[in-house]
Amino acid sequence: MGSSECTQNDMKNKEDSDSYAKAAKVAGAVAAGVGVLAGAVALLSTVGSEQPGATAAKKTMKAPGRQGTRMYRDDFEDNPKDYFRGLRNEK
Repeated sequence: MGSSECTQNDMKNKEDSDSYAKAAKVAGAVAAGVGVLAGAVALLSTVGSEQPGATAAKKTMKAPGRQGTRMYRDDFEDNPKDYFRGLRNEK
């Protein structure tokens, strides 16, 4: 009877160990999913912010001397002299 009890205990321990291993795999998969989701949210929250290449946040203005045309304000403010020089050359 002693060897039978030992075998049953060994089987029970193996089942418990398998259950813990499965639970750890599931927990790892959930943690990875949460990490991917958090990364996606962080990426999407930066879209449109003041970053190079992000045009959604750039302010526009009516282009001086051009009827019905809009332009980026910071492009004009960087060098208004060249803007008006180019405008004169177009006419």
